Amino acid sequence: MASFAGFLQGKSARLRALSGLVSPIELAVLALAAVVFVWVHGSQIDNVFGESDGVRMATDAAGWHFNGKVHLETTDYRMRTSPLYIHALKSAMDHGLRMRSLAKVMSWISLGSSLVGLVAAYFLFRSLVGRAGAAIAAALLTLMPAYWLSGSYGMSHGPGVTAMLLALCVFSAAMSADRSPRSLAGYVAGSTLLVFVALSLKADLVLNGMAFPALAFARGRLSVRTFVVACVPVVLGLAMQMLYIRAVVTPVPNPQSAVQFAGAFSERFPFERRAMRVGLGCITHAPGPVLFVAGILAACHQLLDRKGFRIAVLSIAWGLPIVLFWGFIIGNSSRHNLSALPPLSLVIAAFIVNSTATAARGAVLAVVLATANYFSDTEGETGGFATLVPRTDVLELMPTVADKSSDVQKWARSFARVQGEKVAVVARSSLPFAVFEALRANEDATKLTFDGQEITATHADGRHVIVKTAYAVTPPQGNAAFREFRDAGFAVWRRDF
Repeated sequence: MASFAGFLQGKSARLRALSGLVSPIELAVLALAAVVFVWVHGSQIDNVFGESDGVRMATDAAGWHFNGKVHLETTDYRMRTSPLYIHALKSAMDHGLRMRSLAKVMSWISLGSSLVGLVAAYFLFRSLVGRAGAAIAAALLTLMPAYWLSGSYGMSHGPGVTAMLLALCVFSAAMSADRSPRSLAGYVAGSTLLVFVALSLKADLVLNGMAFPALAFARGRLSVRTFVVACVPVVLGLAMQMLYIRAVVTPVPNPQSAVQFAGAFSERFPFERRAMRVGLGCITHAPGPVLFVAGILAACHQLLDRKGFRIAVLSIAWGLPIVLFWGFIIGNSSRHNLSALPPLSLVIAAFIVNSTATAARGAVLAVVLATANYFSDTEGETGGFATLVPRTDVLELMPTVADKSSDVQKWARSFARVQGEKVAVVARSSLPFAVFEALRANEDATKLTFDGQEITATHADGRHVIVKTAYAVTPPQGNAAFREFRDAGFAVWRRDF
């Protein structure tokens, strides 16, 4: 009887702690905001990929599914940077997911993960800037173009950033003053596992690793011991990611292959000063120009303010490294700066809370900033898929992306319907769409293989189909590949040059 009474007392204490964590009104507001978020984004989701890299990961997964194994060479850099995302798509196909449904499934994964990411960001921010500040930060994050896109079509960035936000939430809980060594170890282990997931979805998130010691500093818990503890999730998470790659690829990569990959990556995406000027639009349009400037000014102000100094340090340590890394690389995109948006929204919210007397005034200022940001660039990038330098009126953003993506997919489906046993395609940004549709057209073959450049399919009626592909950057390259395929007897399609 005494043990039962103790159980009831313990349960009552847990319920009181939970009610202190989330009030009924707060829970209702969060639930309503989640419903609106899913409804708005869900109404814009279509069966489109959104951009070339999304299709590439889908074809990587399909090739792994059809071949029964995956090589680093056939997936280019993607099996190094997003192995878990490709593995998850491959596993879904192993369990019956058809290629025609891949784009929509990937989009819904992005939507679900972006919603979880917002909730994680809210609770992480609430421990730093309070309920009002956290609400402002989460609302601003929602309306930033790169974050909006991360919940609208399938890519690995959104799920990766969400896993990193969850890892920071768990680590923040570990920084509570009353943690026993055993409890601390459990929280650090959980954070490490989530960092592993984050880096296996998008490896460049390791550049956000300074957020862990900076979070300890922001919580007033930084010491030599906690700095070492804060490094554990990032170091072990990265080690686990590299071991995971070695476990799933064929053949097992040698120890030097990671160094060779880094060298090849730097040759393909050179690190140079002029890239910052070229990619500045990608950086500013990830949050939107107004919120970008507001974030810079807020960080500078908070650095000089005793009350906001710790938040400014956290935001800079968290977000600046990845912006600088991609900023100096030709090939930058707004989505590459996605993981810098949560700390940017945090420092803006901290400035608003510290500079306004009431929550109502803070909300008004946030609405003014968000509205100005929304209308700051209603055109954005006119070429490509409209995702590198996105427009800021986010309600019109995804329909624009979907229209551009649909046009390429229609062309790719026309290519896949070409009758003949020897067909080829030469293209640049459109090439992944053509490869995907060719795989989809031969999905029911009795034997199907794809080595990254050539599809071979044997059908039940005896037809043997060969589809060759060539990636061309310049017109001379494209014309040379076109002539080579044509002279070999292939029916050749070309695009982008």
